Amino acid sequence: LSVRSGSYSDNTSLNLGMFSYDQGQYDESIEIFKSIPDNVVARLYCGFAYMNVKNYEAAIKEFNHVMAHGDNLFTDQAEWNIGLSYLADNKMSKALAIFTKISNEDGAYKEKSTRILNELKNK
Repeated sequence: LSVRSGSYSDNTSLNLGMFSYDQGQYDESIEIFKSIPDNVVARLYCGFAYMNVKNYEAAIKEFNHVMAHGDNLFTDQAEWNIGLSYLADNKMSKALAIFTKISNEDGAYKEKSTRILNELKNK
C-alpha cells in the first residue's frame, strides 16, 4: 500500500494501525488511526474497524471524510461501505439510495450494488 504522507511518524502510526487491524484489535486500531486524521488510508481503515465493532454511524463518518477528500483511489470503496453500513444498521432507505446511485454509475461496485438491489427488492 503506497500512499503519500506528510511525515515518517504518520507512516509508522499507519503501519501500527494496520497491524492492529489485521490482528483483529479493532478498538486499538481505531485509536491509532484517529491519531493521524489527515491520512486518507487511516480514515478508510478506521471506517472498516468501526464496521467490525458495529459502530456504523462512526464508520459512515469516516467513509464520508474519505469521499470528501475527493482526489483519491478510495472514493468508490468508501461509498460502497457507506451503503453496507446503512444496510447493516437496518437503515434500508438510505442503503437503497446509495446502492441505486452506485448501480447507476460506472464504478467498481456497480454489479455488486445491482445484485444487492435485486435481492432487497425480492424480499
